[in-house]
Amino acid sequence: MDKRSKWMLGIVFGTIAIVWAIMIPMMLMNRSAEKFAAPLFEHSVPAGGTVLQSQTKQGWLDGWSGGICTNAVLLLECDLDQAALETFYSDTEYPPARSGDTVELTVRPLDDASLQALQQAGQLEEDGQYWFIYLYSSAQ
Repeated sequence: MDKRSKWMLGIVFGTIAIVWAIMIPMMLMNRSAEKFAAPLFEHSVPAGGTVLQSQTKQGWLDGWSGGICTNAVLLLECDLDQAALETFYSDTEYPPARSGDTVELTVRPLDDASLQALQQAGQLEEDGQYWFIYLYSSAQ
């Protein structure tokens, strides 16, 4: 093998190593976020309620210096009010995503932009009540 081939082979292996060095932490973060979200996503749904979407996300608070925040979100169609939903989902222990984090459960009605997105997707019922169920884990 000549010098040029060895050099090109080194560049290829170096590029692969850099890509894996970036992907492995991202895969571990995704796995951590999914594990954190599991109790919320596996929680029963109120009678007559429907989960339209669920999502997890892990990212940095306030840029790189703010620490890591993990959240899980349910988009729920349900006739219960905010207080009843908070009580319903508060019956479960939600372990933090990382040791030392605090966990917060919040229920919020959908904003206008989210309602418009549901309408465009053909999932908005005229008399339905729609809620976001948020579960946060962060060091704050």
